[in-house]
Amino acid sequence: MIITAGHAGIWLSPERQAQLPAWALEIGSQYCEKPTWWEEDCEAAVVMYVFFEEIGHYWPSMTKEKLEKFIGQFGYLNFPQAA
Repeated sequence: MIITAGHAGIWLSPERQAQLPAWALEIGSQYCEKPTWWEEDCEAAVVMYVFFEEIGHYWPSMTKEKLEKFIGQFGYLNFPQAA
C-alpha cells in the first residue's frame, strides 16, 4: 500500500486489492481505472475504512465512524450501512 502526501490517493497492490470486501470492489473510479489508485477526494475513504486498523494512524483526527458517514454520503450504493 502506498499513501501519497499530495494530491493522488492510495495505491493498492493486487494482493491488497483482493483483500477488499465485495461491496468495495464494485465501486467505480471517477479518475482512474482500477485496480490501481483510489482517488484521495472520494474512493480513498473506502480503503481507509477497510484497512483502518493498519493505516488510520496517518490521519489522527479520523475515526471509522467519520469514514462510514462520509462513504455513506458519497452514495456508494453497496456500502453496508450497518458496517
